[in-house]
Amino acid sequence: MAGAKVTVEVEGGAQVLETLRRLSDVGARLRPAFAEIGEALLLSHEERWDRQVDPDGQPWQPLSERHRERKRRKGKPDKILVLDQHLKNLDYDATDQGLEFGTPWFYGATHQFGAPERGIPARPFLGLDADDREMVLDVLQEALEDAMAGTGHS
Repeated sequence: MAGAKVTVEVEGGAQVLETLRRLSDVGARLRPAFAEIGEALLLSHEERWDRQVDPDGQPWQPLSERHRERKRRKGKPDKILVLDQHLKNLDYDATDQGLEFGTPWFYGATHQFGAPERGIPARPFLGLDADDREMVLDVLQEALEDAMAGTGHS
């Protein structure tokens, strides 16, 4: 994905790495588990997007008055990051090696990290909250249990 990509380090990351190692050791196909995680993250991010908050639950920085007026002239809603709705539509790519989750729009990184030289504050929209982290661990644990039982992950 060419737009914005965030690398997430999860507290308890050693547990995730150990689970992935064990999955690899039993020859588990991880794509279904990563796809399940991707689908859950789409829902989680959409919910936060609608609330206009970052993964920590903090509200995004408000619009500048100039941009607010520009949106009004175009008849667009007075919401943040929704001029054309592009950034709300996230996507993922799940493989047996990992999961890429984000936006293909090149300006996604500008809004995720900000561009102070252009007067654009950071408004993080990608990332995991505590519930997301727990979900990732649960999905990987289930995949491990299924792989070790020989049932495969659905």
